[in-house]
Amino acid sequence: MKARPYVGVTGFTRVDEIEKASAMFESSRFDDGGSSHLPMFGFLVSDVTLAGERVENINYRDRYPRVEGLNDLLEAVPDWGFPTIHYNTHGEGRKNLAEEIAELGKRVDFSKIGGFQFNVYVPPVFQIHGIKRVNLEKKIIFQASSRVIDKHPNGAIVDLVGVYGKSIDYVLIDRSSGGGNPIDVGSSIDLYRKLSSVKDLSIVFAGGLDGAGVKRDVDALVRKLGTKNISIDAENGLRRGGGIDSEFMGEYISSAGEVLCS
Repeated sequence: MKARPYVGVTGFTRVDEIEKASAMFESSRFDDGGSSHLPMFGFLVSDVTLAGERVENINYRDRYPRVEGLNDLLEAVPDWGFPTIHYNTHGEGRKNLAEEIAELGKRVDFSKIGGFQFNVYVPPVFQIHGIKRVNLEKKIIFQASSRVIDKHPNGAIVDLVGVYGKSIDYVLIDRSSGGGNPIDVGSSIDLYRKLSSVKDLSIVFAGGLDGAGVKRDVDALVRKLGTKNISIDAENGLRRGGGIDSEFMGEYISSAGEVLCS
C-alpha cells in the first residue's frame, strides 16, 4: 500500500513557528482524520549539528535547530502531524549513515517522529535497509536531487530506486534541494510516470514552492497527471528574515488545501 500523501513545511527551529503552522493546517482542515493529505513538519539535522557544531553555509545555518532542542520542537507538533527528520551527512558519513542515525536516536525521542528524509546522494542500500529494520514504523523519503536525476537518465532512476525495495516509502523529486529553484513541470511529469512503475511508492514534489507556486505548478501537475495523490514540500519559498514567514506559510498551506484536498 502506498504511503499517504502529505503537504510539508520544512525548516522549523522554533516552537512558535510550529504552533502557527498547526493553526494554519487546522484552518485548512488538514487536522481532520478524513483529510487526504498529512500535514508534514520537517526538521533539518546534519552530521555537523549532530556533533554540536554550526552549519558552515550561512545561507542555511538558521534552518537547523540545535539537536538538544529537537525534543521540545517535536513535542509541539500535534498528534495529527507527520514530523520528519531531514538528515544530511558529508564525506565518509554516507558509509556510516545508520550509525549516525543510531547516535541521533540516543538524543532524540524517535517515538515522536513519523519518518526520515535522507538528503544524501544515493545512500548505500545496506545503510537504508539497516535504518528501516530498526525503525519499521517510520516512513523513509529518498531524495532524487538534481544530481541523482542527471546521473540516472531515462529508466536508470527506476532501477536505482528499485534496489531499495520496501525500505523506502516516498521519492522526492527535488532539483532545487532547498535552493528555491521552481519546479520544472514537464520533466517532473516524466519522472513521475517513470517512478510510478515502482509498486507502492509515493511521489513528492518540491522546488521553490510558495502559495503562488502551488497554484501554478502543483495545479498544473494535478491537471496533467490526473491525480491529487501526490505530496509536496516547501522550504526556501516560505522564508524571510531568517525564519519561516507566517504570511508565506499561510498562503502556501491554504493553496495546498485548495489544489490537493478540495
